[in-house]
Amino acid sequence: MKNILTLFSAMALVFLSACDDDLLLTPPSSLTVESFFKNEEDAQSAVNGMYAQMRNVANSMYLYGDWRGDHTEQTDLGTGSDVIRNELKDDVGGTDWGAFYALINDANLIIRLVPDIEFVDEGKKNDLLAQAYFVRAWSYYQVVRIWGDAPLLTEGFLSPDQEGIVPGQRDPAAQIFSQIKADLGSALDKFAGDGISSRYAASKPAANTLKADVYLWTAKREGGGTADLNTALEAVNLVVGHPDLELVPFSALFRTTVATRGDILSMYRDEIEPGYQPWYRNYMLQIQNYVSLSDEDKARIPLMVGGARFYAPTQILKDQFAENAALGNGQEDIRQPITVLDYDFNGELRAHLVKFIGDPGIEANEYTDDHKLYRYADAVLMRAEIQNALGKPDDAVAGLNMTRNLAGIGDYEGGMSQAEIDDAILLERAVEFAFEAKRWWDLVRFDKAYELVPSLIGRENEQPILWPISQNTMALNPNLKQTPGY
Repeated sequence: MKNILTLFSAMALVFLSACDDDLLLTPPSSLTVESFFKNEEDAQSAVNGMYAQMRNVANSMYLYGDWRGDHTEQTDLGTGSDVIRNELKDDVGGTDWGAFYALINDANLIIRLVPDIEFVDEGKKNDLLAQAYFVRAWSYYQVVRIWGDAPLLTEGFLSPDQEGIVPGQRDPAAQIFSQIKADLGSALDKFAGDGISSRYAASKPAANTLKADVYLWTAKREGGGTADLNTALEAVNLVVGHPDLELVPFSALFRTTVATRGDILSMYRDEIEPGYQPWYRNYMLQIQNYVSLSDEDKARIPLMVGGARFYAPTQILKDQFAENAALGNGQEDIRQPITVLDYDFNGELRAHLVKFIGDPGIEANEYTDDHKLYRYADAVLMRAEIQNALGKPDDAVAGLNMTRNLAGIGDYEGGMSQAEIDDAILLERAVEFAFEAKRWWDLVRFDKAYELVPSLIGRENEQPILWPISQNTMALNPNLKQTPGY
């Protein structure tokens, strides 16, 4: 497996650097990619390597799914982030799409080479291929929402001088969405079973959740309309009510080091891994500040040594918890103290992110939760959103109430117009998925980014929704055109 991962990394570097002959890299071995794909064990190892790269990509999704939204603010440390300020430029961290395309190439190679391997059980082969199709669809879904038009590569590169390794253009977003939908169809056709055998690997319920997500997005953002909404509803109906899934209280979801029945797909994180989560590096209370806390605050807030509190949850998020609760019984949302805790620092009230600390009984000095890509609550609230868009307000509110009641804030008692229910769903998603790399996409999908994000208000003609391509990527490939607006 180590050799496969090394070669995949080399191939990723080949793709990122192959612009002219001086920049082409040759894998540091006489072995070829094809020589690794000889038996079932090789195929499984390749899929494991693909998930390792997927985890690397998922670990950066806070940049794209959270920081441009309204839940993170700069503290008194450091100079802050241009992403949080929505001052995107082509030299900002996150503008390089190389990691996404390395993952796409991993999936492409599996799709290209695994079919030629003989398996004792063809069902296992199809299951591995289904996972690769899922990962390619997921990867391109991130790329197209971040950058819009982008190179569409589906062959898998076997050598640094292979034709097509230098993309000649950015393909239209519509073409990428078509490929995503086709890949999801292939994945769903090939999964061997309907259940979830592992929360750390793609499954049919995960593929249907992604399908619902994609078609909901294209319905609202790409002109797909009612047809795409109905397809999204068909997909999510296969997830909501699935026997392997259920709504799990926050206290069980985010105070554990193991996957739960509320998780559809997560990226595994071992509790002994140092500094994997971005929250560990950016949101931790420094030890020199921790020692100044009162005994009461020390008992509530975990000490995790080694990070820095550069960023913190905003007052906006805390207000959203209260505003959302007021639409029901007005009681405190049990999700709030599991997500963010206030503490007194020399007479100043500050907020600390504690959602991902995992099992507080483990003295690992860092956040220990898995990275949750899709949860059952996501499917429940996506279905509510789809139903509301299809003119089914009662069904939408019934779904909304499922997560509200689990949080202890009671049934929704607000207005029943489509716009009011949309606002309620967006608000519920804000508190349910805070810091899970979903807030920005929700704001864009509901067309609320320029209305609700303080740093974007009034900047519709100044700061685009889409990201620029990095200077390095543009320099390595002069065929590419920069994102409009940059």
